[in-house]
Amino acid sequence: MVTKDELIPGFFPSWDALKLKLFRDAKKSTGIRRARQGKGLNNELLIDYDTLPPAIRNQIPDPRKVDCIMEKFFSIDAEAVRWFSEKRVGRYGYIDPARQMEYVLDASVLRSAIRLREARIHEVTARPGGKLKGTDKYLSVEVNLFNEVRRAKNLTCHTLPIHHLRLKDKIKRFEEEGYESLLKGYKNQNALQRTESINRLLNAIFIQKEKPSKLEVFRRYDAFLRGEVEVINPTTGELYNPSEYTPLSEKSVTAFLARWSESVATHKARSADRQQYMAKYEPYQKLEHPKFAGSIISIDDRQLPFIYDKNNHRVWFYIGIDLGSECIVGFVWGKEKNAAFLLDFYREVVRNCAEWGLPVPAQLECESHLNSMLKETLLLPGNLFEYVDIYPNSAHSKRIERYFRSMRYSEDEKGVPGWIGRPWARDESNQTAQDNRIIVPYDRIVEVGLKEIERWNNSPCSIYPDKTRFEIFCEKQHPDVKPINWHGILPHLGEWTATSCNHGQIRLNGDTFLLGDQGDIATGDALIDLMSVVEGKAIDICWLRGHKGQVLKAHIYLDGRCVCEAIAQPVAYRSRLEARSDPQAAKNMELVERYKNTIRGYAQRHKKEIEKLVLIDHRKKTLNDNFKIDWYATPVYDDAPDTEEEGEPAGVEEAFNDGLNDVETYRIPSLVERFAGHQ
Repeated sequence: MVTKDELIPGFFPSWDALKLKLFRDAKKSTGIRRARQGKGLNNELLIDYDTLPPAIRNQIPDPRKVDCIMEKFFSIDAEAVRWFSEKRVGRYGYIDPARQMEYVLDASVLRSAIRLREARIHEVTARPGGKLKGTDKYLSVEVNLFNEVRRAKNLTCHTLPIHHLRLKDKIKRFEEEGYESLLKGYKNQNALQRTESINRLLNAIFIQKEKPSKLEVFRRYDAFLRGEVEVINPTTGELYNPSEYTPLSEKSVTAFLARWSESVATHKARSADRQQYMAKYEPYQKLEHPKFAGSIISIDDRQLPFIYDKNNHRVWFYIGIDLGSECIVGFVWGKEKNAAFLLDFYREVVRNCAEWGLPVPAQLECESHLNSMLKETLLLPGNLFEYVDIYPNSAHSKRIERYFRSMRYSEDEKGVPGWIGRPWARDESNQTAQDNRIIVPYDRIVEVGLKEIERWNNSPCSIYPDKTRFEIFCEKQHPDVKPINWHGILPHLGEWTATSCNHGQIRLNGDTFLLGDQGDIATGDALIDLMSVVEGKAIDICWLRGHKGQVLKAHIYLDGRCVCEAIAQPVAYRSRLEARSDPQAAKNMELVERYKNTIRGYAQRHKKEIEKLVLIDHRKKTLNDNFKIDWYATPVYDDAPDTEEEGEPAGVEEAFNDGLNDVETYRIPSLVERFAGHQ
């Protein structure tokens, strides 16, 4: 059986002609007969070979007879089809489809030749006295004959070598390297090495400080070839030899320098405008807009389009927008943008979030200017923000830039006299309307900026238009946003005040504070531990002031180390009648009493734990007893003769004796008598 493709167009000009022939012969006893109708899916029309005319059978070999042994072993290599279709060759991409079919056919024939060789070896070695000599020639003959058979059938021919030695080498490389050995014409290393040195020289000329044009590069290269320009490598000291370089046309030099692969590097070396370079060469990332508030905040500086003096100075605003709600969560203004200005902004963000009872957004995206100085302190990931993305000179990376455009061209700002447009704005209504600028007072500009922020936050959110931006920020916070890390930010944003702790209370900002931690007033053993550390000592308080002067958070530091938190003492009512209307009053009273009772109870318990002991002190209070006043205790007697009875000395009284030791009494001379020399 043969297919219709074997008969068209060699023997019949078209399918219609063959179909008409089959229709007519079907009514005759002789003629061409169909072996299969060819109806239905994947059913091909087949014609009985024996019914064909002899003229056709002489030109088409009988499919039941194999003229070439390779046909028995040949099959398309499916693995080769996949490999060559997925193979990238060079910078131009994948292999073209026609070339792929050539490679697949060569690989399939090589696979078939290997199978034929193995069968040949098995057959020869199975015969007694069989010799394998001439196997390579046998394979070459069969492979070449296979090409002749395919050519006779109008099929594509392979491109394998004709000579048996070349074919042997081809098969050996194929077995060692696989499909890679069939690729050719894609890696011309010699040509690459010849042109690489020229390309490097052209780029080196193009990036000179004077920024030569492409035409000037061609002229300098041409002068170099003529020996009029010397080229020296300052690193190695090498003097370039013009004889090693080939002449180029002006068109070739210009086309080479205009390639993207070259200009993407030369533009970077020639231009100092990083913004322009990034806009021209760097692709942008497509990012999905946040769906929750508190996920990420985008910050940047903005100068309002008004001037406040003759020197065309403008007011600086630093603004932060929460992208999930589009709400402005932080803003400061001033005449200069410096490090202190930036710290005031971050302090304002913390103030607003703390007073609204919300956490600081989890992620920050900002510019590198000024913020880079805080990378290792306040902006260290985990301190103020969990994630920090600092973009160096990349305006298009910050989402807030697009919101600034809406603010700049809002009707509220444009309606203020003195508004400055852009000279080259695309929209004519946004261009400058007059040459002479109007000076607007500084306070008036600040007022306009603050009014615009109020209008912005009270406007509908573009993501959730049924509520304002501020409402979305308060109500749709991401559940995984972490609370404010006060320990990480207070040392950088807070104020420092020196004070002391007495009887468990601290005076700060005109108010009384108690000891605690994590927002709770300490009681029990925790309070006793804190009292033993800070009571009666000079301490430092690091605290953050709110918009109304109140203390938002205060930490107690001793010797540079944070010990605990200072929490405002709860206020209770003196009047019990008035306290009945405030449920919190009773809780405040109970909490402070627990605080006081903790100290009282500890003192009482510790008092009872002290043992009552008797101490006998044998320590000497002097080094020795060498110095004595012995004359002070010496008795003094009168010189008068004894006139008393029984010879008793005069002036000596009779001692009282009641059974105790006798005591002798005597009179001590006065100071006057001793001074006069009386004994």
